[in-house]
Amino acid sequence: MNAQKTGLLIYEMRTRKALTQKELAEKCNVTDKAVSKWERGEGCPDVTVLPKLAEIFGIEVDSLMKGEIPLSQDVSGKTIKFYDFKRPDRYSREMQHVIWMLAEDIC
Repeated sequence: MNAQKTGLLIYEMRTRKALTQKELAEKCNVTDKAVSKWERGEGCPDVTVLPKLAEIFGIEVDSLMKGEIPLSQDVSGKTIKFYDFKRPDRYSREMQHVIWMLAEDIC
């Protein structure tokens, strides 16, 4: 776990949720000093706190540990579905035509 990256992610997620360090600390049963330490990259949350942080922020524990949110996951915790345009069998012929027309308009 990279303390700097994890700390920055915690800071970004906390501010997006409009939480103070003290409010986040209360939700996690830690001190606000601990949250401050995490955000400065001077330490990492205990493994017992990670699931609670992930739940509060709506992200996966793995994302917290890596210090980054994958592109396939938005901050609300919902997965964004990626479409594979290389597999046209997934779309009807009509839908393929609409996609190609849109692509031509964009280009």
